[in-house]
Amino acid sequence: MIESSRRRRQARPDRRGYVLLTTAGGLLAMVGALGLAVDASALYIARNEAQAYADAAALAAARELDGTTTGIDLARSRALAVPNRWGLATNAFSDTEVDFATSASGPWVASPNPASGYRFVRVRASAAPTLRFIPVVGGPRTSTVQAAAVAAQVEKFAFREGSFPFSPMVHDAGDINFGYTVGERYTLRWGSNPRVGPDTCAGDRHPTWVAKAKEGSASERGYIEETSASIIRKAIEQDY
Repeated sequence: MIESSRRRRQARPDRRGYVLLTTAGGLLAMVGALGLAVDASALYIARNEAQAYADAAALAAARELDGTTTGIDLARSRALAVPNRWGLATNAFSDTEVDFATSASGPWVASPNPASGYRFVRVRASAAPTLRFIPVVGGPRTSTVQAAAVAAQVEKFAFREGSFPFSPMVHDAGDINFGYTVGERYTLRWGSNPRVGPDTCAGDRHPTWVAKAKEGSASERGYIEETSASIIRKAIEQDY
């Protein structure tokens, strides 16, 4: 009986050491998994931020394409001016690539000249978040994530909510271009409560044109002439 008790007491230090090693190993694995999760999350967030930037930049650039080299330059500047940032809005994107093509499949050209027919734009962006755990086990300190987006001006042949018979407001009836400036944007369909602000295109963002838009009844808001179908027909077919 005494001998058996001594044996049990002698075995306890061995078991305590085993539990200590197991606990240490488990904690090390947990810390490693946590560190890996932190690094993976940083890469995932940076990837999403890069994609959001590429999408917004491509859309902003595509709006400026007008078949001229000036439009190409303006498209590039618009893409690079998109304010999206990565790293939870702490880092600006750099080395962004903007190129153009005549079809969605390319080939892609950085500065086409002449620029006629170039209506597709591709924006590629990258981010390199700093890693916290992977370097501890011999990995790199940073990892680059990349994103790309393509946008284009596509001719529409049908409208679910037809823009016709709406028309931009004439700025100068005596001018051959009706007082419009090439490349400027004008309001096609006015809101129910027009005002000088973001709901009005830049070419009409002036009290003069807002007041003109308010002269007609609230139901007009950019209709050609009047809301009568017969008069709209005359305006389209007979320059009424």
